[in-house]
Amino acid sequence: MAAHFPASQLASVAPTLSLRVHIVSLVKKMMKEARDGKLSAITVACELMTMRNAIQLNWKSSMQAMSNLFQAAFWLMVVTKSTSSAGNLGKLEATVVADYLLLQEEGACLDELLEVQSGLEKVRVQKKAVQVRLEHQEKESSRLIKELEEARSNLAETARAYEELKELEPTWQESLEELRDLSENQKAQIEQQKMEIEAHQAVIERQQQQLQQQREEYRSLSEELEQQKEASQTLRNQLVEWEAKASELHEQIANLTDSVQEEKRKVIQLEEELSHERSVSSGLRSEIGQLQQQGEVLRGELAELQLQRLHF
Repeated sequence: MAAHFPASQLASVAPTLSLRVHIVSLVKKMMKEARDGKLSAITVACELMTMRNAIQLNWKSSMQAMSNLFQAAFWLMVVTKSTSSAGNLGKLEATVVADYLLLQEEGACLDELLEVQSGLEKVRVQKKAVQVRLEHQEKESSRLIKELEEARSNLAETARAYEELKELEPTWQESLEELRDLSENQKAQIEQQKMEIEAHQAVIERQQQQLQQQREEYRSLSEELEQQKEASQTLRNQLVEWEAKASELHEQIANLTDSVQEEKRKVIQLEEELSHERSVSSGLRSEIGQLQQQGEVLRGELAELQLQRLHF
């Protein structure tokens, strides 16, 4: 049972409300396991007293009532479990019932006392079974009687512990109120968190839709990029071809430039020859004009000669 809540850990924790509730639940579980036979009374006794001592040592007087809970629960459990023979059961039953009625009259209302009542019912059932097996348990009777005597010697301490438990009742009432307030606050917080979660889920769904749309767009862009890469490669190939053709054209242009320079030189030479011929032609035109004028003079003279001839 030490694995549930080791006593060594009590030195490093504070006596909070949740921890106190946890300790009470632990005590109830230990008592139930002891009554069901899963643990021996000695084991539970050691665990309860160890935890009680640790609480008294580390939490001081602020948790004195809580430590008394361990002590009272332990002894009431031992009283219930330490009876096996019919004779001892009969003697113990009256004592325990009287003690339980006294506790009930004084206002005991904790679940541990209800569990003790259930234990008393089990004691009555065990009493009938023990009467049948009494002849076979004579050797065990002495040991049980000894345990009974030890339990009776501790009843006084049990009563004192119960008195201290009564002092704890206001604390439990306050704790219960705190638990109720906490429960209401937690419900409101849970509803708020639920609304926030639903809002977050809606946002996530929208984001998922946007992400899906972006994935589709990315896929489309990837396809376009592949097409553009192919077109770019085609353009690169064409550029290489064009560069080769441009190189050829540069060579052809260089050759044509040389040819043009030669043709220009020839044209200049022809222009010079043409200019010379033009100057010669101009001289010839001048001479032709003079000859034409001389011809006109000669025609005039011829005409006069013809007229003179006619007169003769």
